[in-house]
Amino acid sequence: MRFHLNIEILEAFVTVLMIPTFHLLRHNTFAKKILPHVCIALITTSLVFDWYSSGLLAAGTVINAMDFLYLMIVLFDRRFLLTTLIYTISIFVVFLSSGMVNGEMNYAPLFNLANIGYPNFKNNFWLASTLYSSVPPLIVCVSLLSTILTQWRNRENYITQLSQRDGLTSIYNRRVLTENLMALDQNQSQLPYAILIIDLDFFKSVNDTYGHIVGDHVLIDSAKLIQQSIRATDILGRYGGEEFLIIIQDATMPDIQGVAERCRKALADYRHVVDAKSKIQVTCSIGVALSSHHDNVMHVLDSADQALYQAKINGRNQVCLA
Repeated sequence: MRFHLNIEILEAFVTVLMIPTFHLLRHNTFAKKILPHVCIALITTSLVFDWYSSGLLAAGTVINAMDFLYLMIVLFDRRFLLTTLIYTISIFVVFLSSGMVNGEMNYAPLFNLANIGYPNFKNNFWLASTLYSSVPPLIVCVSLLSTILTQWRNRENYITQLSQRDGLTSIYNRRVLTENLMALDQNQSQLPYAILIIDLDFFKSVNDTYGHIVGDHVLIDSAKLIQQSIRATDILGRYGGEEFLIIIQDATMPDIQGVAERCRKALADYRHVVDAKSKIQVTCSIGVALSSHHDNVMHVLDSADQALYQAKINGRNQVCLA
């Protein structure tokens, strides 16, 4: 017991000494190749000694082995697993196993039953030792697993957002719009829906006159203004370069016309800042089409596009109903 505690103190001292050493050598190319092997060798030696002291079949030994394997897979490159296995097997074969076969080493000397009694749940030393060797590794592994899962979820959410959002305006991209339009065709029992196509008037001249950076800011501001003008249940996305598309479901014609007119007025009233001395107005034309019972979504979309074309012919900055 005294010898085991001395080893534990030595291990704690070496661990504390390793922290600043590893930190100082973190940018050294040679150290980056060697230090992982040093770390694995020290950890493996420590664990093998603990496993020998408490017995290979003890609960703490099994838990430690599983936790160590998990940490190896998470923290280190896969090639280090082979190094660890070879190192661990070598220690057991050369030192521990030979000593136990020759009778020079006893199984689980820390739990010498002649001195401490049988390891039942009334034996406080056995119970405390099991908790001591099992709980800390479990806490470390569970904490690490929780951190990894949190990072994984955040990354999945970020990837999902990237796949669904337009990179410039942050509203839905065309892929999401297409999925929602196709879903409208699949649900034949739903109420009529409306499609609005919004096109910024003379947007090419904005890029030609003020540059694409100003043009990008106009698109971003326009997307925000339209988002603020629609209902929470409406679906807004960027359909093309300067075109936006809105899908409105479960609404009457006055509601649909109200949404379209709010979008038109919001864009017409806004002044986009070019520099400290100048601002520009960018209006829009809007085509609106409402589905009937037998219409497929492509027919409604084409009707909205024709209505948009008519709005442009009529002088722009207006809403035209198909």
